[in-house]
Amino acid sequence: MSSIKEIVLKTGLSQSTVMRVLKGSTNVKPETMEKIFNAAKEIGYEINRTKSTIGVILTSDDNIYYNSLIDSIKLSAEKISSFNYNVILETMKGYDIERQINLLDQLSEKAEVIIITPINHPDIINKINELTDKGKKIITLNFDVENSKRLYHIGVDYIKVGRLAANLMGLIVKENSKVALLYGSDNVLCHKERLDGFRDYINQYRPDIDIVTTVKNSDNDEDGYITTKKLLEDYPDINALFISSGGISGICKAIKEANKVGKITIVSTGRNPVIESLIKDGIVTATISQNPAEQGKTAILTAFNMMTTNKVPDFDKHFVDINAVLLENCN
Repeated sequence: MSSIKEIVLKTGLSQSTVMRVLKGSTNVKPETMEKIFNAAKEIGYEINRTKSTIGVILTSDDNIYYNSLIDSIKLSAEKISSFNYNVILETMKGYDIERQINLLDQLSEKAEVIIITPINHPDIINKINELTDKGKKIITLNFDVENSKRLYHIGVDYIKVGRLAANLMGLIVKENSKVALLYGSDNVLCHKERLDGFRDYINQYRPDIDIVTTVKNSDNDEDGYITTKKLLEDYPDINALFISSGGISGICKAIKEANKVGKITIVSTGRNPVIESLIKDGIVTATISQNPAEQGKTAILTAFNMMTTNKVPDFDKHFVDINAVLLENCN
């Protein structure tokens, strides 16, 4: 069997540090833990212990935003597999409340910790509270829910995302511009928070900008195309869009068909190859990256730490960094 000494040699770390991580200590830097995980995986180091399970539920189907988050979760799952930790990943399309409740029930039979991108609905909140009362550890990921007993949240400060988007918009558009806000669902808290942050900044610093309407597009390309096409027909004088949703390919298809490229300033949220291409093509002006890969890695490592130490973090949430992406830093 591969030995701890091999991990020490590969990492250049002290044996005491390696031993602490292998025993589940959280009192080390994340990059140190990752280095030890990588070395253990390379040499096939395994711990003789009962397999434990982490469950993950993502509302990710048909939403390209989640690709890097899923890749990060799978990579982190591989790293902890040497320690007999198993990750079950379940995905779903859209915001089907009954489907998400069923997945929570299914995973609660197998997993000690459940990581979830939750629908912000009373039935989901009640289910989270019920499972928490039964001893399950619930981590909300990417977006949160209101007034639940979830143990921990990993995401970004979406109010700040909205304010940063409005800040960028305010630097670009002329006085008395007309902007429309696009969002995906009333049952996703982060969509509301981004819009709240955007409106708050505009009211505070650019009250001359007219927010003419707010449109829901169900977070997918097909509905994004249909709703944006109608938006442009109903409000032909719009010259700016803030996209707080998925469906950006459909939205931009409608923009191109209406010959509005270059005439409408678009600030979006999220970063993926599709959005990067739209920035390079001059269709989207800027986007706010929300670092989904870091969110995914942090979620798995946090769950791992909770299970190995039976301790919870000192705070109830962790925000990853955000940054603005424009043409010059898009590559």
